Amino acid sequence: MSDSIEVEVTIDVEKDAYETFCQEMNSFLVDIYDQWNVFFNTVDNSLLNSAKRCRVRSINAQNSPNKYTITAKTSKSDAIEGAVAVRREIETHISKEQFDSIICQPQNYYKLAPSIIQQELNEFAEIPFKFLIDFRSIRRIFKLGEFLVESDECELPNGVVFYQLEVESNKPDEAKAALEQKLNEIGVKFTPAKYGKFTRLLGIPEGERYSPRLQKQIEDNKNQNL
Repeated sequence: MSDSIEVEVTIDVEKDAYETFCQEMNSFLVDIYDQWNVFFNTVDNSLLNSAKRCRVRSINAQNSPNKYTITAKTSKSDAIEGAVAVRREIETHISKEQFDSIICQPQNYYKLAPSIIQQELNEFAEIPFKFLIDFRSIRRIFKLGEFLVESDECELPNGVVFYQLEVESNKPDEAKAALEQKLNEIGVKFTPAKYGKFTRLLGIPEGERYSPRLQKQIEDNKNQNL
């Protein structure tokens, strides 16, 4: 379980730079995660209009056991200053059964969430939840000195793909310097991120925010309730 202030360095790169970085770092590969990230809102949009965000994630890992997590984040803005974002994050592991229950009953997200998540979202306790958006990310994790670089290939529900390199660390300046030094060494272009993934997600028109996987899940949920 994680109950802390998340400090994260985020760098935007293009596909060719991402592929070059992954190739250069291949001997330092720790794991590869195939992640399904599902965000939620309340039916009255009060959660979306607040400073809080909530998500569940399934992780199919190559070199470690599969995992399922549930997360609540708090941030006044998704803007990133100098590639460094600081947010309050509550994250804990859940079972596959808990994950499946939430995906099958999105309206009961709050009731099905662990108590630590409920405490973070208690102002929404009496409001049904709903799906907001989902996306898939392939996360290649590399060791760079004392830091772990999470190299994300993200596929949005409308088919758009983008690439980011992230480092979570309580030493963000050192992490940023180490990552930028490596990128400069291998000669790839990069840009310090100005916004987190959530801003990019909300830029998708509402009618395009569900992937085929989530659309099928919604249809299955409807059929089960007939």
